[in-house]
Amino acid sequence: MEPPSAETSTLDHQAFMAFYDLYAPKLWGLILGANLPVPQAEAILLSTLTKAWQQFGPHILKQKYLLTQLLSIACREGLPVECL
Repeated sequence: MEPPSAETSTLDHQAFMAFYDLYAPKLWGLILGANLPVPQAEAILLSTLTKAWQQFGPHILKQKYLLTQLLSIACREGLPVECL
């Protein structure tokens, strides 16, 4: 098996950045509504987006109900459910 090429890595990075740019602001707003300490809120955001990317990969933007799935992951990462 060959290692991923630099071109593949660049495309994956660009896909992740597109995913991040689209969903991070929405998710951040919902996480901030929980009135958690900022470091904890940041950790939940980063962990949620990273785990979602690991689960779905570059095809994540094609997932149905992605924001709902992100919120489910965020709750597993420490976002209180009652805040939603």
